[in-house]
Amino acid sequence: MDMRESDLLKLWTAPARRRARLRIYRKRLLQWAQARFPGAIPAEVAEFVRQQESEKILAEWFEVAITAPSAEEFLTAVRARMPRPQEDEDMTESEFVNRWIVHPNLFVAIIQSL
Repeated sequence: MDMRESDLLKLWTAPARRRARLRIYRKRLLQWAQARFPGAIPAEVAEFVRQQESEKILAEWFEVAITAPSAEEFLTAVRARMPRPQEDEDMTESEFVNRWIVHPNLFVAIIQSL
């Protein structure tokens, strides 16, 4: 086996190794948080952690889980990365008109910030 074969094998197996690392990081983070803050980790937060694809973010959360003086501080760190619910879906027609038509400058400001 020469070096090219070994490098090629590493390249082919890299995604599987990354997925395995992520599974382990997620599992260990939740185990640690649940042991440190029994009963304080809501299901939606646990599910969000299980879906996290960034090793860097998982490492940040693990650091918070270790050092946070309370469960609320850990939950705040995780929830800060959770997607915000779509406010427009629950809006009445008059609320929508008021937000986007009566206040068109707000719409323009949002578009310009993208």
